[in-house]
Amino acid sequence: MIIISGFMELDPGDTDEFARLSAALCVASRAEDGCSDYRFARSVEDPARFDIFEVYDTDAALEEHARAGHYRKWRSAVRGLGVRRTHVVRYTVTEGTPA
Repeated sequence: MIIISGFMELDPGDTDEFARLSAALCVASRAEDGCSDYRFARSVEDPARFDIFEVYDTDAALEEHARAGHYRKWRSAVRGLGVRRTHVVRYTVTEGTPA
């Protein structure tokens, strides 16, 4: 299992457009084979920060997501927004139990 976790910080004037674009991306991404979860969540502490959480069954599923048209379209649109900071980490999970 592959988990992608991180955040993006945007200029305050671009947050609503980012949320609109990202909502469509989440729906399309969760429909991909091998994508178990895909979410952006606006921070309750900083409305210009969006937390990222993605779960893929395999490396191949993550690679396919990176090639997907809806993801490339989202990336292109987001480049036109004021993204101030991005931090994303990839984790490979070999074992897990419910907390």
